[in-house]
Amino acid sequence: MSAKDCRNLVSVVFGIMMGVATLDAQHISEISDSPLLGVLKNELVFALSPGLIASVFSGSLWTGFFVNSILWFGLVWIVVYMVQRIRHSSTNEEATSKDSLG
Repeated sequence: MSAKDCRNLVSVVFGIMMGVATLDAQHISEISDSPLLGVLKNELVFALSPGLIASVFSGSLWTGFFVNSILWFGLVWIVVYMVQRIRHSSTNEEATSKDSLG
């Protein structure tokens, strides 16, 4: 699998997961007995807030699904792209330093 395919796959899967979480926002926002689970749920609701705000204005959670899916697809795609560039540049630097020393 090429780096571009991996980047696209990870971004699509994460975007769809966040979109589906938007559709299930009612259950995610319920109060939890576990403090750790409560913190994780609060952070997830915060991450879903752009889509939830969009769904308030449109009156449909499906709008929130699309907003969060597109938003998180883009953010994850950028992050994975940057990580791949950093890894690629560090491996190139290691290869050139070995060549110059050898």
